[in-house]
Parts: sequence; structure tokens; C-alpha cells
Amino acid sequence: NHPKALLLAGTIAFKNVNYKKAIGIWEHLQPLISKQDTALASDVAGNIAEAESLSKNKCLLLEDV
Repeated sequence: NHPKALLLAGTIAFKNVNYKKAIGIWEHLQPLISKQDTALASDVAGNIAEAESLSKNKCLLLEDV
């Protein structure tokens, strides 16, 4: 439950195109973010939204194969 480690682990999963894992890690991170750190909270929420969008697109592409 180390926020920096979770942020990095989510980023690695995202870069490895493992969007579902990245989402899970970042969702686990969200309640650990200090209420005063609004920039980090916003960044993580944006990362989750982007990973969700890319995950849906990836699923659509796989359905076409």
C-alpha cells in the first residue's frame, strides 16, 4: 500500500497494454491519495479513464479478428 509504488506499477501495466491490471492498481491507489493532493488524484482519475477507453477499444478490435 505504498502510493508511489502503486502509481509506478499501474504505469508499467499501462505501458505493457495491460489496461485492466492498470485500472485495478490505480483504483486501489485512489483511497490512499491524500485529500490535499488534488493534482495526483486528478491524474490517477484521468489515467483510469484513459485505460478504460483503450481497454474498450482493444476489446472491439479483438472482436473484429
